[in-house]
Amino acid sequence: MNVALRFILAAAVVFVARSYPSLSITNALAALFLCAALGAVAARSTATGSALVAILTGLCFIPTAFINITEAVLFDLVDVTAAPVALVRDLGVAIIAGTTVAAVVGRLRAPAAPVDTVTLAPTPVHSVPSLLWRLAAAAAVFVLCYFVVGAAIYPLVRDYYGGRPIPPVESIVSMQVLCGVALVAAMYPAIRTIPSRRTSQWLFAAVLPVLGAVVPLLPENMVMPLPMRVVHGVEIASYYTLYGFLVATWFSARRRPSERPIGVVAPVTH
Repeated sequence: MNVALRFILAAAVVFVARSYPSLSITNALAALFLCAALGAVAARSTATGSALVAILTGLCFIPTAFINITEAVLFDLVDVTAAPVALVRDLGVAIIAGTTVAAVVGRLRAPAAPVDTVTLAPTPVHSVPSLLWRLAAAAAVFVLCYFVVGAAIYPLVRDYYGGRPIPPVESIVSMQVLCGVALVAAMYPAIRTIPSRRTSQWLFAAVLPVLGAVVPLLPENMVMPLPMRVVHGVEIASYYTLYGFLVATWFSARRRPSERPIGVVAPVTH
């Protein structure tokens, strides 16, 4: 069975798990985009087995469900009592998606390493102060992008939000700090298993807006009409592209020459 057909079957599984009983063409397309994005990460990550499943699960759950549901509660678009059930269901869907995509790329099980395997030197780890500064910078950039792009599109959504209570500014800022940190937490394990910084940069600049904007906003829903979904989709995709690139730049590690792949030398026979 070729890879394309396997991905279509994986998307079908995710489509049913994510959308039932509201099966529609837009939900099917969202499932295809979701599997394609996760597959792109899986194909370039060195992780296998449960580690890869966990990475893909986090990348699926945080941008597509956790951030959108918590923001919907904050802006009174979703009742707070419905949020826990939605989050648990979406976490289950994320686990199914991560497991299915890992199986499609053939790395659901970690292979036994042969004796003559070429191994990679350990990826350099950032110091704790360095990680904290990068995390704080990432959160600050995310909040700044949210308000700048949000101000730009506000004239287009003013009527939609006009009759709804707007949360206090400090609540919005706190929520966006949480969202920025959550996105870093979702991307960080994947970034650390991708050997090339350049690959991480373009990959997450492309994948993050798909997961954060296209997948959650493409399907029809009773909360937000199509014009609002389009506007918010463009809004989110614009700064998620930048954010994905920056997080990959700040949290990946450029290997020094002495840390390049090390081959295992076969014994010399006489």
